Amino acid sequence: SKTQFHLQPKKTNEKISYEKSQAIEDEIKEQTVWSGEFLKKVREYKKIPLERMSEITKISAYYINALEKIDSKNLPAPVFVRGYVVQICKVLSLEEKKVCDSYMKLYKDSLGK
Repeated sequence: SKTQFHLQPKKTNEKISYEKSQAIEDEIKEQTVWSGEFLKKVREYKKIPLERMSEITKISAYYINALEKIDSKNLPAPVFVRGYVVQICKVLSLEEKKVCDSYMKLYKDSLGK
């Protein structure tokens, strides 16, 4: 629908204000293993409540919670999971490819594939 496209730029360019911590910024920069737990840590550091992340990304809070726990039993097919992680990366200003590749490896390991 037209409304969705109208909202698209707004949701990805939304300004998020939070108090920067050099230690956490460095940890984010140097992170090589992107677990759901670490994504949650970044979300909380950037002061984005779960419900707000859900509003911005249009991903249900249920799935975001499952993503942050890598709860494969409650997540959809991997192609959707990857798409969700990309959306979360955009909101958190993270390097999509690096984060997705790492997260998906952990996710697939949790599936036993």
